This record gives sequence, C-alpha cells and structure tokens, in this order.
Amino acid sequence: LAGLRGTFFDTWNWETAAVYSRAETVDLESNAIKESQLRDAAQRTDATALNPFMTTFAVTNGVLTTNGQPFVNPESVVAARAWLVRHLKP
Repeated sequence: LAGLRGTFFDTWNWETAAVYSRAETVDLESNAIKESQLRDAAQRTDATALNPFMTTFAVTNGVLTTNGQPFVNPESVVAARAWLVRHLKP
C-alpha cells in the first residue's frame, strides 16, 4: 500500500493510494460423490447397490444381522461415483 496526500492553493486537499495484491490457491478434493448418484446407488437392491456400512448383512429368522465379514463395494460401483477433482485458480 502506498499513498500520497497534498493541497492546492490552501483550498483543495487531495489524496491518492495504490495497492497491489496477488493470491493463488489450490483446492483438492478426493472421493467426491454426486448426491444424485449416491442416492441412486444406495436405493438399488441388486449387486450394484452401494453398501456404506462396509460389513455383510443377512436376514436370519426374519431379523437383519451382520456376520462380521467385511464388505468391499465392487469397483464398478465405486469407480463410477468417485473421482478426483482438482481446481487451479490463479
């Protein structure tokens, strides 16, 4: 920031200033998911459904249970919905 100030003939006062600024930012997101695609995948009931709980479920005698086995979503489910987004703003 730099400025000047002065007067003309004792009746005019003047001021001026200049500022120089520069900013640079990088935003990085990973595993970003579109809300509509997440909703669609969570509402499916077949093998392409998204399981956000990372465990295997079963219905035993009319009761929903988990057998403790880890569940990994198929790559076809995950890859279509997650991606890396990079924004460079000068």
